[in-house]
Amino acid sequence: MIIPLSHSESRVRRLPWVTFALMALCLVSFLGLDTSGADSPAPVSLREAGDYWRERPYLDALPEVVTEVSYDVSPNQRGQYVDLLRQNADPPDDFEVVLEEQSELDTLTQRAVEGPPGAGAGDAFRRWGLVPTDPRPWAFVTTIFVHVGWLHLLGNLFMLFLAGPPLEDRWGRPLYAAFFVVGGAAAAAFWMLLSIDVDLPLIGASGAVAALFGAFMVRFWGSTIRLGYFFIGMGRVLRGTFNAPAGLLLAAWVAGEIWKAWLGDRMGSVGGTAYWAHVGGFLFGVVGAAGLRVLRIEERFIDPAIESRTTLGGGDPAIARALAARTDGDIEGALAMLESRLRGAASDPDALIAYWDTAVAAQRPEQGAAAALELVQRRARGGDAAGAADLLAEVRSRTSAGRLETATALRLVPLLASSDRAELATGLLRGAVDPAAPTPTPAQALRLVEQARELDPPSALAAARIALDPAAELPDARRAALTALVVELEKHGVKAPPAIGARAVPPAAETGDEEAPLELETTGHIEIEPTAHGAGSEASLPGELLPDDAPHELERDAAPTAPTLALDPSALPGEAEPAIDVEALTAEVLELGGIELGDLAQSFCATKVSEIAPLGLDAVGLLLDGAGSHLHWERVQAVAAAAVGGQGARPVAIVDLILNWQDAVDGTLEIVRIRSDRAPLRELFPGADSTTDALRALLERALDASGAVPLPDPDAARGRPFRSYPDLATYEREALRVG
Repeated sequence: MIIPLSHSESRVRRLPWVTFALMALCLVSFLGLDTSGADSPAPVSLREAGDYWRERPYLDALPEVVTEVSYDVSPNQRGQYVDLLRQNADPPDDFEVVLEEQSELDTLTQRAVEGPPGAGAGDAFRRWGLVPTDPRPWAFVTTIFVHVGWLHLLGNLFMLFLAGPPLEDRWGRPLYAAFFVVGGAAAAAFWMLLSIDVDLPLIGASGAVAALFGAFMVRFWGSTIRLGYFFIGMGRVLRGTFNAPAGLLLAAWVAGEIWKAWLGDRMGSVGGTAYWAHVGGFLFGVVGAAGLRVLRIEERFIDPAIESRTTLGGGDPAIARALAARTDGDIEGALAMLESRLRGAASDPDALIAYWDTAVAAQRPEQGAAAALELVQRRARGGDAAGAADLLAEVRSRTSAGRLETATALRLVPLLASSDRAELATGLLRGAVDPAAPTPTPAQALRLVEQARELDPPSALAAARIALDPAAELPDARRAALTALVVELEKHGVKAPPAIGARAVPPAAETGDEEAPLELETTGHIEIEPTAHGAGSEASLPGELLPDDAPHELERDAAPTAPTLALDPSALPGEAEPAIDVEALTAEVLELGGIELGDLAQSFCATKVSEIAPLGLDAVGLLLDGAGSHLHWERVQAVAAAAVGGQGARPVAIVDLILNWQDAVDGTLEIVRIRSDRAPLRELFPGADSTTDALRALLERALDASGAVPLPDPDAARGRPFRSYPDLATYEREALRVG
């Protein structure tokens, strides 16, 4: 058995809802028709009447019954066969018996042909299917949506799902829907012309699907279809997959259908599969698709209309033309057009992914690696870390592509390490600390130490040395801890990784957009009242808020914690060392540095708080005023939530959006604060049953959209439940580590 599984044109620009609607209509029709007690159409009842008449050919029978009796006889011999039956008939002597037999035959015939109320399948199939001896105008369309049995239905739906979406995507929904219906009607008409004396109904969508096959062959001749095979023979099971050109495969398929149809005619077969309907539908599809191509309907009318309403290709005709050239087999032309497009818009995500996919299709992935890595960085900056990690894994599996910028690596390493792609994460770490690459900032170096301490000790050593640069403003305790870490790693033979080489993708730092400013910015000046702070806080305002076009390059992964050392000697350069006692080594490092374990944790000396009452929220962030100013989600590095006392008669829920959790080198946290008693939270989430539910919805949105660190822990940061603190100073000290 060989069945198609997929094809290379499965990617579409829009949801193919017309295909889904056609599939749903077939399913609803199947479930809605009364076919109780029958798994096949009217021939079941006709066969019963025919068998009864064959044993009593002296009775009067309708032509439908006589035709059914001789269905397995060659057409040119059917008349002789019927005459022979009648000549050899031996009617009973009792006339009453003959009348009873005639009455029984009439009853069977009525059930088969006319269908009394509630007759079931025979009535439904003849009413909605196309019967050549009694063609009804609507039947040319309704026959498409009538099926007999689950196997018949599911087979047609699967083929429709394979062939339909790419044609719907290229032709547009109205033209595609009309082509499907007209193709099904044309297939039915072609079958009826070759079966004019058949009194059986034609049902099923296979003729319309065959029309799509013919169109697919013309429109996507150079594409590839993936097939699966399964055979059992000589005690062995053979199974697997292989690829075949769509044009040749579909041409072979229709040739097989023509052979089966001719063979059926030679054998005098009437019932069963209507192969001529398949042939007629396929021919209609070929002619129709060829006509659309000759008249250039797609290029002149359809593509501009679709591209103007879709995001794929950005509505850019240049990308659409390149993709069309690729579909037509002109890979080199497609690459040239996409290269030209990228020269004008080097960061267009649709042009980047199109160029990478086309380079892979041309079996030259190295040529498209730089474009793919640029897209990885754009996705990471935009918050789609999972998509960036998946694309990076694909690129590295096909090429030896270069590094990413440090900010991107810091976003992706935790995700890669948690998804069993530690080798890829280690490569990013080593690229970030490579001497040939731009030096990470002190804040980035501290995060690299945190991320590399378990994954790759050599990278941790290199990052620690960068962070210890004399120009870096580090608290004394942290500098002492890093110094002790470097000494101990070197003592155990750890060496910094060697230089990898020149970068394949210029870092954002070289173009001036590696690090976003820590201050809040805006195009509109908004007055914000200062809020009270606990001990150790600094009451000051940034004065301005983010504009919609603010840069979004701040890192926002997990907060740095104490660098627990987990060193694998087998992974280190040089001679193998004996197994290291991690607990003893950690204690030795702390003793050497003269510090306490708690000193290694992230801590801050003050806060700078701005209180806001947002007017709305969207995918970009919190709307702050009527002028469209936003606090962008991408600026948020940590989210904290708690119920804090001392703010009034009862505790107040506080949501803190922290903008520099990883970047507060001077020890001051930049915080945007929302209080439950001063912000219209219920207006932000009209469906919320209470202010508490609105708060939780806000926290979920903020954490999901920003990828921020949840404080004081993942559950409390979502208010499930809110953690309580007696006053603001305790909250900032214990939850925000200030003090």
